[in-house]
Amino acid sequence: MLAYVIRHRPSPAMVVACTALAVALSGTGYAALKLPRNSVGTKQLKNGAVTNKKLGRAAVTAGKVARNSLTGTQINEGTLGTVFNAIHASSADRATNATSATTATTAQNLAAPEAFHNVGATGEPAFRNSWQNNAMTTYGYPAGFYKDRVGVVHLVGRIVNGSGNSVIFQLPAGYRPAAGKSTSLPAACECTTAQTTIVSIQGSGFSAAADGSVSMTNGVLSAGGSLWLDGISFLAQS
Repeated sequence: MLAYVIRHRPSPAMVVACTALAVALSGTGYAALKLPRNSVGTKQLKNGAVTNKKLGRAAVTAGKVARNSLTGTQINEGTLGTVFNAIHASSADRATNATSATTATTAQNLAAPEAFHNVGATGEPAFRNSWQNNAMTTYGYPAGFYKDRVGVVHLVGRIVNGSGNSVIFQLPAGYRPAAGKSTSLPAACECTTAQTTIVSIQGSGFSAAADGSVSMTNGVLSAGGSLWLDGISFLAQS
């Protein structure tokens, strides 16, 4: 009996082989359950193995996004702030929502509006040739002029008692048409003639008496009649 048991005892080589097999199998299982730190690289990852669900929140930062790789389809426009400095605003529909216009080039270059210069007032041009303001309480208002923000001179007023074809007053320098030129415009008049009454404005460069003169031509006032200067405008050039 003892001889039979000894005859079936495994040999030393078999014991060594079985031991090596057991160690090898246990080592593979260990590696599958716990990998060393930083042991998996791009070579060990299959294409498409990392999906969106496997990425942690905020795992991809701006520094990891390739420059100019995102387009408008990847951007939520609602998250964008207001553009601070637009290069061109020439096609803007409205400026009602502009924060401020204090630095606008056009607004800085526009002159402030000025008050009326009343003819005959202290320090202002005097009436000539018997012309004077209409003294009517209801419809009378003084003759005057002013220059708007873009340099256009506007005449106003209802005047009476002047002689026909005569100078009414003289505009100061800076409120006249171009030097050496005159501007003639129609005016409303209660006149004795059927011709269109013309108010003529002289530029500078003629004579001291004529430069800037505002004159009535082609008309003679009827008794008690008036001449209106309203609507007469021109660009100041001298």
